[in-house]
Amino acid sequence: MADMENNFKELKDRSGILLGEAEHAVSSGTEGEKSIRELKEQNRHVEHNVELSYKRIKTLETYSEKIADIVGVISDISSETELLSLNASIEAARAGDAGRGFAVVAESIGKLAADSTSVTRNIGKIIVELCKEIETTVFDIEKVKNSMVVQMKAAQKVEEIFESYKELAGQTGSSANTIDGLITEMYEIDHAIIGAVQRIRDVSENTEGLSVEVIASLEDELKNIRSEVGSLTEISEGLEQEMEKFKISG
Repeated sequence: MADMENNFKELKDRSGILLGEAEHAVSSGTEGEKSIRELKEQNRHVEHNVELSYKRIKTLETYSEKIADIVGVISDISSETELLSLNASIEAARAGDAGRGFAVVAESIGKLAADSTSVTRNIGKIIVELCKEIETTVFDIEKVKNSMVVQMKAAQKVEEIFESYKELAGQTGSSANTIDGLITEMYEIDHAIIGAVQRIRDVSENTEGLSVEVIASLEDELKNIRSEVGSLTEISEGLEQEMEKFKISG
């Protein structure tokens, strides 16, 4: 009888531990889901900022192209002006002293045209370099956007895994809770039977023949209960093995 009671207590303790582990697994799953949701929210915020940066860079690219077009027009005008200045200087030289004043003006215009051409060439080089940088930046931003999409999909997958993990842990906890209740109920029945057997033993001194048969019958019932306890022990051990799958290493 004492061994059976000890078995009940041991099974009860193990069931309590199993139930605690199941509850911890559910809690861990909930925390994991929360962390993933926060990560997804941060990703959405970053994705929004990346998209804004992408649009601004594309706008800057458009403006740079327009500036390049304007610089091209200015360069053409400067080249034509420089050529006209050269022709005017030639005509002024032919006119001799009468064209001397005009020659000075033509020379000044030619110098300004040459300076304009030089400046526009420098601006053109800067615009070319700027366009290259913009193109590289756009390419990098597009890679970041693609990475964000992949990361969001991965986060969604992890969130689904945590949800399944939490659901399985909850089911295991429910089973452990049911077993714990059955163990408690059987423990109480066992004590009631032990008390009844003891009372019958006391009475059996006066009714020995009858009590022997009754006691034998009750002892058979106790054997059946012990068998059920053994089955519950196996189930509890199986659940413990299942719970090992839900443990998250710190």
